[in-house]
Amino acid sequence: MKILIIDDEPQIIEILEMELSDLGHIVVSANSIQEAKEKLHANAAVDLILSDMKMPDADGLEILNYLKSKNLQIPVIFISGSLQIDINDLKAKGAKGFIMKPIDIDDLLGIMNSI
Repeated sequence: MKILIIDDEPQIIEILEMELSDLGHIVVSANSIQEAKEKLHANAAVDLILSDMKMPDADGLEILNYLKSKNLQIPVIFISGSLQIDINDLKAKGAKGFIMKPIDIDDLLGIMNSI
């Protein structure tokens, strides 16, 4: 599976890249929503997006809006350290899952396998 990770914390990207690559996934990363849009525009052959909710340049929901505007059917799992997230609202807007930081890789894999 080709996975795009969107997070402004290099440590989160590094850990997820290592864990997911070790499981045989191809991992691409972006440090901002704008960079993620550019990577998707250049190559939309992504199977899954893992995106932080709070990014410096935009709310994580912006990636859902972008996917809809380009008619891209890529599942998105959101990641956040905030307890102020309404998971039902996220799913109503198109998210396929949500996981809290610090990320438990087994929980993440469970969500990924349920998509």
